[in-house]
Amino acid sequence: VNFDDPATAHKLELALSLKISTIKTFTNGALNKVFSLKSDMDDGIVLKVSPGWNKRGLAREKWCYDQLRLYTRLKIAQVLLYLTADNDVFPGHEILALEHIPGHHVTSFEMRRKKIHREIADILNAFHQLHHVGGYGWLNENFSGEHGDWHEFLRDIDNLHVVLDKQVITGSEADLLIEEMVETAPANLPTSFLFGDLTKNNLIVDGDHGNGRVIPIDFQNCFVGDPVYDVGIGLFFNPEMMPHLKEYLPNGTFDKDRRKAILYASRHSLSALGHRITV
Repeated sequence: VNFDDPATAHKLELALSLKISTIKTFTNGALNKVFSLKSDMDDGIVLKVSPGWNKRGLAREKWCYDQLRLYTRLKIAQVLLYLTADNDVFPGHEILALEHIPGHHVTSFEMRRKKIHREIADILNAFHQLHHVGGYGWLNENFSGEHGDWHEFLRDIDNLHVVLDKQVITGSEADLLIEEMVETAPANLPTSFLFGDLTKNNLIVDGDHGNGRVIPIDFQNCFVGDPVYDVGIGLFFNPEMMPHLKEYLPNGTFDKDRRKAILYASRHSLSALGHRITV
């Protein structure tokens, strides 16, 4: 991915119908490359480039952005351009261009405030009320969950026992943890569309500290499942959520769902551990 080539930059300008003034690398991850673009007609564009073989590619993310803009009242960045891996700008890569929303990432200090937790809970509720095609787990090419039931998703942790051989937790202990989650959640529970990546890096505050509203970004990890799982992912990434957990669980379910959220956080930690060691 090289914008120093004038021909490549020109092809991108043609695709966007804009004259680009500056291109800066924002993040350069193992899979996704994210760039910040500025033009003479736009305050800013976020450009994501991802290998076409990426399992959770940019087509899914575009679909999620479009669904959220159409069917929720959330402030969501507009998709300006999507190109499949057949494009001639970066052949073999998907390209997604998004409206830039100015602001700052939610800070650990802000995560201590009840107002912020209420806004994040409202964001999750908006996700959870969206219609989805069906299935459970990560979205496949048809934008439905790739698993037949929820228990199958809970048990699907890549290379779990290979990873656990190197860790302090044993495979049998992990099995007990997962079986407890399976017993807690019915196999074919009413499913919801989930954010799937509730980290502070994916939450933008669009104003001064203390006054702005929270806006979600980055939907490549959206999937289908139990809404409490979204809360569990949040607990894994943001321990500051724990004192405010009642804000995230439906009225009357705290005693039951608190433990389930913690179990889901544990499952997510095993999955993340497997990913970090095997990738």
